[in-house]
Amino acid sequence: MTGVINMLKPTGMTSHDVVAFLRRVTGEKRIGHAGTLDPAAAGVLVVCLGRATRLVELFMDHPKTYVAGVAFGAETDTGDAEGQVCQTAEKIPSLKEISIAMKGFIGEIQQTPSPYAAIKIKGVPAYVHARRNEAVDMPSRTVTIHEWSLLGQEESFHTQSQETLSGQEDDAHAQSQKAFQEKENCAPARLHVNTRVVCSKGTYVRTLAQDLARGLGSRAHLYALVRTRSGPFDIEQAVTCEQVLALAERNELAQVLAPPEIVLAEYPVFQVPPEWQQRVKNGNACMIKMPHEGFVRMMLGDALFALGVSDGKSVAVRAMLAE
Repeated sequence: MTGVINMLKPTGMTSHDVVAFLRRVTGEKRIGHAGTLDPAAAGVLVVCLGRATRLVELFMDHPKTYVAGVAFGAETDTGDAEGQVCQTAEKIPSLKEISIAMKGFIGEIQQTPSPYAAIKIKGVPAYVHARRNEAVDMPSRTVTIHEWSLLGQEESFHTQSQETLSGQEDDAHAQSQKAFQEKENCAPARLHVNTRVVCSKGTYVRTLAQDLARGLGSRAHLYALVRTRSGPFDIEQAVTCEQVLALAERNELAQVLAPPEIVLAEYPVFQVPPEWQQRVKNGNACMIKMPHEGFVRMMLGDALFALGVSDGKSVAVRAMLAE
């Protein structure tokens, strides 16, 4: 079984749980996801099956879009509502101040993730060191914020934001709110706002929220997080575990399993000459001029052979997709 499924990860499940679920349902062992979501977060989880697992790195490089709920007034050690309060602030910025400050994060920025991140330090996830109360020297990283906008204010966990969210986006947001609220360890924050952020891979949205608040002389943490888009995969087309299970029982999983040919349709075609087929399978580049630089679909007739990368002078194999 080969293809890509746009999964709607619910709160309470880890990204690995979703992969394990799909292994049980499909019987396919080669499964991988293209970007971890925390258990209390919800939303789009791109999952690759079979030969499509060779495309995981490509999908991980895609920009991600999130709806992030930011609670001002208290900062936690984990950066979200699951952590313990470590600092509070009397100053609560205005919506205008928040909106203006967000613009200062657009572009390339340096981030230092929380010690409770999953980044491995000496082969061990940072959060393991943090939970042992061991000092963790977190490396900073360069990430890109393409967009960060204010959607509106929430007076409490039970009111809606000023901008209406779409169907599954709204449902997932409510799930994430509830999941974080159930684990809320901090004093009630005095301002809750919803924001939309479009960012590169490797971005920690909880760190964005903390840095935003600190720059405004306040403190904050996340109280909800929903990934609404990952590259071309949108939350409105995402399928739930329940839907996948029902389709599998009817032997109709093909309805939600996008083949690599469809997923890569945006890239131009490079026809592999039949005499070069074995050379390409062996990983050799095709020395040929191309008007396009970047990813290409390497085709053998009508069949997708591989994902390639062109530098204008040659085409190299990025991921072999043929058997």
